[in-house]
Amino acid sequence: MKGSGNVSFFISPTPKCFFTKYNMTQAQQQVITAQIAELLQSKPHLFLANIQVDVNNNITVQLDGDTGVLISDCVQLSRALYAYIEENNVFENNDFGLEVSSFGVDESLLLPRQYIKNIGRSLSIITNNEVAYTGKITAATNDWVSLIITEGKGKKSTTEEKTFNIPELTTAIVQVSFKD
Repeated sequence: MKGSGNVSFFISPTPKCFFTKYNMTQAQQQVITAQIAELLQSKPHLFLANIQVDVNNNITVQLDGDTGVLISDCVQLSRALYAYIEENNVFENNDFGLEVSSFGVDESLLLPRQYIKNIGRSLSIITNNEVAYTGKITAATNDWVSLIITEGKGKKSTTEEKTFNIPELTTAIVQVSFKD
């Protein structure tokens, strides 16, 4: 049975990632995520953050890592996953494309593990109520993230710590800083 549109959902229990499919069966989805999980077992610092499959079976896999992702990690996973998909005829007539990359620095965080790995960094969020905050991540779990938020400047500035439930955030983008 083919997918009938843009469907987004979380795959669980392993790996936990964000998965967007357009034209893919449940069986194909399970085969691909299971194979990625197996390939990543030898690199526990890496994790699957996002998979997208478009209507032409072009698969985009995004990896993230507790200590970053090397180009060699992406190349190794790409080669092994491509060979597996091809050898096992996951797609009819092996009609698919594959791209493996690191999770983009300008993309909204998708998984609790991404909040945890970014403790100490600045994060801009937008809540479900469309309220925006920017602050430094002081703590995070699988359920929530805490930010130290400073409002105002100079003597009139105030600082407070706020905790947000991760599912209540629509956007969460790490702010890149080139300062020491």
